[in-house]
Amino acid sequence: IFAGFDLSQELLSGLFQGCAIAVPIAFLVLLGSTKNIVLSVYAVLSVGAIVLCVLGFCKSAMDWDLGIGEAIAGVIVIGYSVDYVVHLAHIYCEANHAGLKTRGERAEFAVRNMGSTVFAGAITTAGSGAVMFFCFFYFFIKMAILI
Repeated sequence: IFAGFDLSQELLSGLFQGCAIAVPIAFLVLLGSTKNIVLSVYAVLSVGAIVLCVLGFCKSAMDWDLGIGEAIAGVIVIGYSVDYVVHLAHIYCEANHAGLKTRGERAEFAVRNMGSTVFAGAITTAGSGAVMFFCFFYFFIKMAILI
């Protein structure tokens, strides 16, 4: 019983440490690649909002407490959300070099040029989660729901 408690505590601690490490690194990577502090702040806030929405879904919709599965899924969600946000933020800044000046034009450029890549990543992620629905262990089914 106590070993399970210690494991849960360590995984939760790992989730919060992962957030504390990933957010500043994501900000620095975005700042370096976009050279735009405002866009970097918005992107990091988007990553935080994505993680909070997933964990909020766990609690409010599924009535799951923050345990082992949710802690692992939280770290995975951080990685996925950073990946997608970095791609879109980078191409949004590249639109400025292509001569597009308004936010609407740059957003459209980003979606047209990187939207299919992000969508394909989302499809492969959903596919990997769908395969886990056929598992026998509840942990993997829970991970499939969260993915």
